[in-house]
Amino acid sequence: MSVAPSSLRHPPPHRVEPKHCRLMTGDTCSTEVVELNDPTISVRQWTQNMATMLGMDKNATEAVDAETCNTIDPARQAIDALQSRSVRIVPVVTFAVEILPPNYSFKNPASTPTKIIMVRARQSLSAGGVLRPLLSKYSIDYNTVTVVFSGTLETIRNSVSIGNIGTRSLTVMSQSQYNERTHGGKKDVPTPRDPIATSPNLAAEHNLQFHQHGDISYCELPSEADRLKHTQKEHSISLMKFVRKASAAVTNKEEPVRVGGQRTPSRRKSVGQGTSAGVYCGEEPHVEPTKEPIRKRLSLFKNVGLFFDI
Repeated sequence: MSVAPSSLRHPPPHRVEPKHCRLMTGDTCSTEVVELNDPTISVRQWTQNMATMLGMDKNATEAVDAETCNTIDPARQAIDALQSRSVRIVPVVTFAVEILPPNYSFKNPASTPTKIIMVRARQSLSAGGVLRPLLSKYSIDYNTVTVVFSGTLETIRNSVSIGNIGTRSLTVMSQSQYNERTHGGKKDVPTPRDPIATSPNLAAEHNLQFHQHGDISYCELPSEADRLKHTQKEHSISLMKFVRKASAAVTNKEEPVRVGGQRTPSRRKSVGQGTSAGVYCGEEPHVEPTKEPIRKRLSLFKNVGLFFDI
């Protein structure tokens, strides 16, 4: 049996199997196969789309591997990170953590800057499981500090779930600072002054850039000094843009003036402006020719007459 030459020249195209993942919904083991056909979206965008489809808050969810219970990096490409995996969309909570420095002054809180960090983690994690890796990023041993609710001296247990903390902010201090407050008869600690820390819903409005670190993501808020520098820098940039626009507008007002057969740029002068108004910057001063006295003219004609008489 002979094979047609055309079939050898043009082999049938290779069919690419579509990529997919298994989406587990709710607390049950019900699974739905979701096709991954868009290589341009990230895990974060895919998670938001699935959360909207499931009727969940797209700004308070994340994708978790259903088998390992590990958070999937939201910055990765969805078509590669989710392929052939069992994924679960779980709710997360965002709250603020304020770290007091060792030289913090309770009498004058504004004199010592603190670190305020926005943390995002799923509600099922414990406080110790969230704060331990976070504080290690700042070279702080979790076992040597005390964590309380901001504005109080109520300590946080390691086993309490993040879902029970909610959006309340936490304060991290040393054991000596905590003893100083309790032995001094104090019953509270200052609350964070940053409005984003007191209202985590503003984090979504400000579009904060969270960095993924294991099962948590965090974002350190800039200090007041850094914000002031940033504001001054933006003011300087806007001022430079204004100066450039103003100089460009003045340059466009130049008119060509013919001097000695050549066209040279000159500034326009207002209508009805006299010589006493001064000279524009870049304009050649106009000097009127001086008139000779009448006597010199008469003497000139007299000399010419003598020349012809000779």
